[in-house]
Amino acid sequence: MSEVGARGRDTLGLATRVKALAVADPVLDLERRKSLLTSRDWSGYQMEELALTAIDTVTLKMDFEDGARHEDVVAAVTRIAELQMPDRSNGEHTDVARWVLDSLVNVGTVDRGFSHIYGLAIDGIYVSHRFSFKLLREVAGSDGQPRLRASNEAIAVLVGAVDIDIASEQVAADAKLEALVVLC
Repeated sequence: MSEVGARGRDTLGLATRVKALAVADPVLDLERRKSLLTSRDWSGYQMEELALTAIDTVTLKMDFEDGARHEDVVAAVTRIAELQMPDRSNGEHTDVARWVLDSLVNVGTVDRGFSHIYGLAIDGIYVSHRFSFKLLREVAGSDGQPRLRASNEAIAVLVGAVDIDIASEQVAADAKLEALVVLC
């Protein structure tokens, strides 16, 4: 059940929607950040589409025990980058794909996570909360090599739908199972 505030505002529903937007933000931010890369002209690449391709690839290639190989994800994203910008070199397509993947893993940060501050007004008091999440996380594969797994938040919001409860592990687990059943 959701909690309705003093003015009839569904605060828990609001928090769920803010979290869904927070999960989408790193994907949407790729388009803005590409223009900040002064040594590269990657205009023309649709970074959101490439990011969703990476997340979809990880989700489809991971299983209950293992994750997706980095090179498989880079190859899938590279193929889409080639379709987007056929006049550019294969090396550039691969560079774009690696940058997108590194951005989704959040390489360069200590915990490789993202966080978003949001607030809720309950009974006339505004309280800030920190929502921490990951989109793709690296795990050790069965052979000891690094593998990628999509987080529950990434699956629920970016693969599933924005209007579901991203904190629900059951929803994410069902989406994972559905993706695995499709592969069989």
